[in-house]
Amino acid sequence: MRSKNWPRRYLPAELRRLSASVCVFVLALACSSDPVSFDNDSLSGVLSVTNVRKASVPTADGRISGLIVSSTVINAGFITIDVPFLMRWSLLQDGSVFASATQQMSAGLSPGDSRDVTVTLTFDPVDSVSGFRDAVTFDVLSP
Repeated sequence: MRSKNWPRRYLPAELRRLSASVCVFVLALACSSDPVSFDNDSLSGVLSVTNVRKASVPTADGRISGLIVSSTVINAGFITIDVPFLMRWSLLQDGSVFASATQQMSAGLSPGDSRDVTVTLTFDPVDSVSGFRDAVTFDVLSP
């Protein structure tokens, strides 16, 4: 078992100073005020979608002419998203976009923060949406 004085006792003073300097440098980079440059891939890498709820929009004859999709977008990363971005929810049929809707989101989504989002997808009436797949993408908008 190591004693509480382990680093002081076994590490030379120069190495202790170097490790402290590295820690300060890493903290300075992490807390820097320089904005992180987000692209669409890095944005998609830190955002997560949860609490998805869907409601169909029925027509008079009982078919479906749209979907109302409610969800929560969470910043699961460690960096504040300081750029506005667009969330695009698409409904895919055989790999092609059948319908899509977008929601613009403002900058300033801090790590761990979330925003509730609702989009409405409209399309020509269909009997069922059971063969469709969902796809969600995030795109950086110019400030």
